[in-house]
Amino acid sequence: MVWPASYSGSGFDDYFLIGGTLPDRSSAEALWEYIRIYMEEGPNAVPRPARLRSTFPWPWDSVRSTLSFLVPSWRTCDKGLVLTFALLLSPLLLLHSICHWLSLLLCWPTWWPKAIRRAGLPGASVPKLTTADDYGPEMAAKLRASALKVVDNNSGSSGP
Repeated sequence: MVWPASYSGSGFDDYFLIGGTLPDRSSAEALWEYIRIYMEEGPNAVPRPARLRSTFPWPWDSVRSTLSFLVPSWRTCDKGLVLTFALLLSPLLLLHSICHWLSLLLCWPTWWPKAIRRAGLPGASVPKLTTADDYGPEMAAKLRASALKVVDNNSGSSGP
């Protein structure tokens, strides 16, 4: 999901990734809304997922990721030309897929501390909020200056 600088008023493009590759914008927005409701209202406010994604990096995910750059051309261009192009580049595409898969195998799985895993559960204590001072005086000063710059930029604009 991306917010251009002109929309957010922050002076820079802001983006983040939520999950794997999705087929279209509406799917990304639906996932974002699911996560937002889950975080704001709790796990009982959203339907239970039909299935959970595997955390193991399967090789065909890497092949699909490598070939994903061809999808727009496949939809809009001459399919014979795209197929010829893919066949000519097949050794490079195969090497890229293998390297992509190996890089995924080397990734560490995400592990959250117990305080964060329990946050939001009934009866769980609320973790301490992080403040700028938790990062030391030099970084705290930079964070405050950045926040003031964003506030100053937003106060002069009429909004998105």
